[in-house]
Amino acid sequence: MNIIAAPVRLIFFFLLIGYTYIFRPSGSAMYSTTAVGPGLEALKSGLVFSWGLAEVITWFWIYSTLREELGGAIAKQRAKTENDE
Repeated sequence: MNIIAAPVRLIFFFLLIGYTYIFRPSGSAMYSTTAVGPGLEALKSGLVFSWGLAEVITWFWIYSTLREELGGAIAKQRAKTENDE
């Protein structure tokens, strides 16, 4: 997996849950029916927020694992080149 794909997806889902939280229909001072188009009304639910939060947690975990593996691969390559010299 490309190490760039994980942070891009992480940012996308973070923005999605931020939008869902800020513009939720009940209990939000920022909610307005004129603020967004009618097509985005379906995004303002607890189910979308929960799904997006699970995605953010999962993609953060994947990104941190990829970073650890990349660091290990670089250290292994560096040790191999030092032994060859």
